[in-house]
Amino acid sequence: RGFSAGNNIALRNIVKFGQSEDFVWILNNDTVVTKNALTAYIDFYDASDKKLGIAGAKLLYYYKPDLIQAIGGKFNKKWYRSTHIGGNQDKQNPKSTFETIDFPIGASMFTTVKFIREVGDLCEDYFLYFEELDWATRAKIKDWEIDWCEEAIVYHKEGGTTGSTDKKRKTNIFPEIQYFKSRKKFVNKYYQLNFSYYFS
Repeated sequence: RGFSAGNNIALRNIVKFGQSEDFVWILNNDTVVTKNALTAYIDFYDASDKKLGIAGAKLLYYYKPDLIQAIGGKFNKKWYRSTHIGGNQDKQNPKSTFETIDFPIGASMFTTVKFIREVGDLCEDYFLYFEELDWATRAKIKDWEIDWCEEAIVYHKEGGTTGSTDKKRKTNIFPEIQYFKSRKKFVNKYYQLNFSYYFS
Protein backbone atom coordinates (compact mmCIF):
# COMPACT_ATOMS: atom_id res chain seq x y z
CA ARG A 1 0.00 0.00 0.00
CA GLY A 2 2.99 2.29 -0.15
CA PHE A 3 5.29 4.42 2.00
CA SER A 4 2.62 6.53 3.71
CA ALA A 5 0.28 3.66 4.53
CA GLY A 6 3.11 1.58 5.97
CA ASN A 7 4.39 4.36 8.20
CA ASN A 8 0.89 5.38 9.25
CA ILE A 9 0.36 2.01 10.94
CA ALA A 10 3.04 3.06 13.42
CA LEU A 11 2.14 6.76 13.50
CA ARG A 12 -1.49 6.11 14.43
CA ASN A 13 -0.50 3.87 17.31
CA ILE A 14 2.07 6.41 18.51
CA VAL A 15 -0.53 9.19 18.42
CA LYS A 16 -3.08 6.99 20.19
CA PHE A 17 -0.83 5.96 23.06
CA GLY A 18 1.88 8.66 23.11
CA GLN A 19 2.20 12.01 24.83
CA SER A 20 2.14 15.31 22.93
CA GLU A 21 5.78 16.05 23.75
CA ASP A 22 6.99 12.63 22.53
CA PHE A 23 9.29 12.59 19.53
CA VAL A 24 8.72 10.53 16.38
CA TRP A 25 11.46 9.53 13.92
CA ILE A 26 10.52 8.15 10.52
CA LEU A 27 13.61 6.43 9.16
CA ASN A 28 14.04 4.42 5.96
CA ASN A 29 15.08 0.79 6.15
CA ASP A 30 18.06 1.46 3.86
CA THR A 31 19.79 3.89 6.22
CA VAL A 32 22.53 3.85 8.84
CA VAL A 33 22.72 6.63 11.44
CA THR A 34 25.59 8.01 13.50
CA LYS A 35 25.51 7.26 17.22
CA ASN A 36 24.63 10.86 18.15
CA ALA A 37 21.98 11.46 15.47
CA LEU A 38 19.01 11.01 17.82
CA THR A 39 20.53 13.25 20.49
CA ALA A 40 21.28 15.85 17.83
CA TYR A 41 17.67 15.85 16.68
CA ILE A 42 16.32 16.25 20.22
CA ASP A 43 18.77 19.05 21.03
CA PHE A 44 17.83 20.75 17.75
CA TYR A 45 14.16 20.78 18.73
CA ASP A 46 14.86 21.91 22.27
CA ALA A 47 17.02 24.80 21.05
CA SER A 48 14.65 25.96 18.31
CA ASP A 49 12.78 29.21 18.81
CA LYS A 50 10.41 28.35 15.95
CA LYS A 51 7.22 26.31 15.83
CA LEU A 52 9.21 23.43 14.40
CA GLY A 53 7.08 20.79 12.73
CA ILE A 54 9.33 18.42 10.77
CA ALA A 55 13.12 18.29 10.71
CA GLY A 56 15.14 16.54 8.05
CA ALA A 57 18.70 15.27 8.39
CA LYS A 58 21.97 15.69 6.55
CA LEU A 59 21.68 12.69 4.25
CA LEU A 60 25.00 11.31 3.00
CA TYR A 61 25.48 8.68 0.33
CA TYR A 62 26.15 5.37 2.06
CA TYR A 63 28.59 4.29 -0.63
CA LYS A 64 30.12 7.78 -1.00
CA PRO A 65 30.11 8.94 2.63
CA ASP A 66 31.97 12.20 1.97
CA LEU A 67 29.19 13.46 -0.30
CA ILE A 68 25.76 14.82 0.57
CA GLN A 69 22.77 13.17 -1.06
CA ALA A 70 20.43 15.95 0.14
CA ILE A 71 19.60 18.16 3.09
CA GLY A 72 16.03 18.71 1.96
CA GLY A 73 14.03 19.69 -1.07
CA LYS A 74 12.67 22.69 -2.93
CA PHE A 75 9.42 22.91 -4.88
CA ASN A 76 9.22 25.11 -7.98
CA LYS A 77 5.72 26.60 -8.03
CA LYS A 78 6.07 27.79 -11.64
CA TRP A 79 6.86 24.41 -13.19
CA TYR A 80 5.58 22.23 -10.32
CA ARG A 81 8.81 20.28 -9.97
CA SER A 82 10.65 19.22 -6.84
CA THR A 83 14.44 19.11 -6.55
CA HIS A 84 16.88 18.06 -3.87
CA ILE A 85 19.19 20.59 -2.24
CA GLY A 86 22.86 19.88 -1.56
CA GLY A 87 23.27 16.90 -3.85
CA ASN A 88 26.90 15.78 -4.37
CA GLN A 89 28.30 18.60 -2.25
CA ASP A 90 31.04 18.04 0.32
CA LYS A 91 29.68 16.87 3.67
CA GLN A 92 31.77 19.53 5.45
CA ASN A 93 29.85 22.39 3.83
CA PRO A 94 28.13 24.31 6.67
CA LYS A 95 24.38 24.85 6.87
CA SER A 96 24.78 28.54 6.11
CA THR A 97 25.85 27.71 2.54
CA PHE A 98 22.51 26.07 1.68
CA GLU A 99 19.18 27.66 0.82
CA THR A 100 16.20 27.00 3.04
CA ILE A 101 14.23 23.84 2.37
CA ASP A 102 10.55 23.48 1.49
CA PHE A 103 10.35 19.88 2.68
CA PRO A 104 12.51 17.22 4.36
CA ILE A 105 13.60 14.07 2.54
CA GLY A 106 11.41 11.12 3.52
CA ALA A 107 14.39 8.90 4.35
CA SER A 108 14.67 10.70 7.71
CA MET A 109 11.93 12.87 9.17
CA PHE A 110 11.80 13.88 12.82
CA THR A 111 8.72 15.37 14.45
CA THR A 112 6.46 15.23 17.52
CA VAL A 113 3.17 13.63 18.49
CA LYS A 114 1.75 17.12 18.96
CA PHE A 115 2.54 17.96 15.34
CA ILE A 116 0.91 14.79 14.00
CA ARG A 117 -2.20 15.36 16.10
CA GLU A 118 -2.59 18.87 14.70
CA VAL A 119 -1.54 18.34 11.06
CA GLY A 120 -2.44 14.68 10.57
CA ASP A 121 -0.42 11.70 9.45
CA LEU A 122 1.06 11.00 6.01
CA CYS A 123 -1.32 11.26 3.07
CA GLU A 124 -2.03 7.82 1.62
CA ASP A 125 -3.04 9.20 -1.78
CA TYR A 126 0.64 8.77 -2.71
CA PHE A 127 2.07 5.27 -3.02
CA LEU A 128 5.62 6.65 -3.17
CA TYR A 129 7.14 10.16 -3.46
CA PHE A 130 5.60 13.58 -2.69
CA GLU A 131 4.18 12.40 0.64
CA GLU A 132 6.79 14.45 2.53
CA LEU A 133 6.08 17.54 0.39
CA ASP A 134 2.36 17.08 1.05
CA TRP A 135 3.06 16.78 4.80
CA ALA A 136 5.22 19.91 4.74
CA THR A 137 2.60 21.82 2.75
CA ARG A 138 -0.12 20.96 5.27
CA ALA A 139 2.28 21.91 8.07
CA LYS A 140 2.88 25.39 6.64
CA ILE A 141 -0.86 25.98 6.27
CA LYS A 142 -1.06 25.55 10.06
CA ASP A 143 2.03 27.77 10.64
CA TRP A 144 4.51 25.00 11.42
CA GLU A 145 8.12 25.44 10.28
CA ILE A 146 10.19 22.99 8.25
CA ASP A 147 13.95 22.73 8.80
CA TRP A 148 16.85 20.28 8.92
CA CYS A 149 19.36 19.34 11.58
CA GLU A 150 22.97 19.70 10.52
CA GLU A 151 24.28 17.37 13.23
CA ALA A 152 21.81 14.57 12.48
CA ILE A 153 23.86 12.50 10.04
CA VAL A 154 22.13 9.69 8.14
CA TYR A 155 23.83 7.48 5.57
CA HIS A 156 21.35 6.54 2.87
CA LYS A 157 21.73 3.67 0.42
CA GLU A 158 19.16 5.46 -1.79
CA GLY A 159 16.87 3.24 -3.79
CA GLY A 160 17.38 0.27 -1.51
CA THR A 161 13.66 -0.44 -1.38
CA THR A 162 12.66 0.35 -4.97
CA GLY A 163 15.81 -1.09 -6.55
CA SER A 164 16.32 2.15 -8.46
CA THR A 165 20.07 2.03 -7.84
CA ASP A 166 20.47 -1.70 -8.42
CA LYS A 167 23.39 -2.02 -10.84
CA LYS A 168 22.26 -5.48 -11.97
CA ARG A 169 19.10 -4.06 -13.50
CA LYS A 170 19.51 -2.08 -16.69
CA THR A 171 16.26 -0.21 -16.12
CA ASN A 172 13.71 0.04 -13.37
CA ILE A 173 10.76 2.10 -14.47
CA PHE A 174 8.70 1.52 -11.30
CA PRO A 175 10.09 4.55 -9.37
CA GLU A 176 9.63 6.78 -12.43
CA ILE A 177 5.99 5.77 -12.80
CA GLN A 178 5.32 6.37 -9.10
CA TYR A 179 7.03 9.78 -9.22
CA PHE A 180 4.89 10.82 -12.20
CA LYS A 181 1.64 9.64 -10.57
CA SER A 182 2.41 11.28 -7.22
CA ARG A 183 3.50 14.55 -8.80
CA LYS A 184 0.24 14.77 -10.73
CA LYS A 185 -1.80 14.08 -7.57
CA PHE A 186 0.10 16.71 -5.59
CA VAL A 187 -0.24 19.43 -8.23
CA ASN A 188 -3.91 18.67 -8.74
CA LYS A 189 -4.51 18.87 -4.97
CA TYR A 190 -2.77 22.18 -4.26
CA TYR A 191 -2.52 23.94 -7.64
CA GLN A 192 -3.97 22.99 -11.01
CA LEU A 193 -3.07 20.79 -13.96
CA ASN A 194 -2.46 23.69 -16.33
CA PHE A 195 -0.15 24.34 -19.29
CA SER A 196 2.91 24.81 -17.08
CA TYR A 197 2.41 21.40 -15.53
CA TYR A 198 1.95 19.54 -18.81
CA PHE A 199 4.77 21.46 -20.51
CA SER A 200 7.20 20.62 -17.72
